[in-house]
Amino acid sequence: MVTFYYLLFFPAHSHQKQHTALSQSQVNQQPDCTKKDDLFAYPMSSKPHGLALIINNVKWINDPTGKETRNGSDADADRLQAVFGNLAYHVELRRNLKAAEMKTALEEIRKDIHDSHDSFVCCILSHGTDEGIEGVDGKYVTVHELAETLYPDKCGALDGKPKLFFIEACREKIQSDDKGANDTVTKPLPRGADFFFGNSTIQDSAAYRKQISGSFYIQALCETFEQHADKLSFSDMLLAVNQKIATNPELSKHCGGKKPQMSEMVNTLRGNIYFNKKP
Repeated sequence: MVTFYYLLFFPAHSHQKQHTALSQSQVNQQPDCTKKDDLFAYPMSSKPHGLALIINNVKWINDPTGKETRNGSDADADRLQAVFGNLAYHVELRRNLKAAEMKTALEEIRKDIHDSHDSFVCCILSHGTDEGIEGVDGKYVTVHELAETLYPDKCGALDGKPKLFFIEACREKIQSDDKGANDTVTKPLPRGADFFFGNSTIQDSAAYRKQISGSFYIQALCETFEQHADKLSFSDMLLAVNQKIATNPELSKHCGGKKPQMSEMVNTLRGNIYFNKKP
């Protein structure tokens, strides 16, 4: 009697992952993640999604020589306006605001936020130190002071919705001979849910900008959103921005041996965000 033996081959299930070493070129590639399988994702169905406020501080009041002028910032503002307009936001641009006026701008725009809006975006382009964001009058406003204008008790229309801040500003400590001159109490970030703060650099570090084409952080942010907003989640895109900043050889050269710039994310978001581009 002849015995036959059958060998059965079962293909691996699609959810099983193959772990292989990645080449350097693969490491530098942006991920292609199109599955929206998050436990929770914020609703992003309204048109427009909401308001996007861009504060672009370029020229300082007490600066007759123009030393403090932020050349290249207009390129950042123009590109941000195009990006968030394309992502179905109504964009408002404010220019050269004093510290108090920056807070006032948020209080004013708050009146135009409706219950139908999905989210809110605020981009601030300015000088800054460890004390906060500098107005064109040389005075400071903290991120906390700006964000608290959108707390639920002051802006109920954004309760439970993403409030996204992108800040292009240095965060270095001020050097002073007077030890007590800058002994300010740093307020913590807002404790409320649904806030995101994207900083161009980590604490005690500078943020770099090119005189014509704009800042490295804002340009990396815009490039990533332009290329991937229709297929990547918000968190994945911000990780890609961090990767661009960390591995940008031009930025490393621009730093000139100083402490390198590294972008930072701080947030109390409860879910992910998926933008839908305008048709």
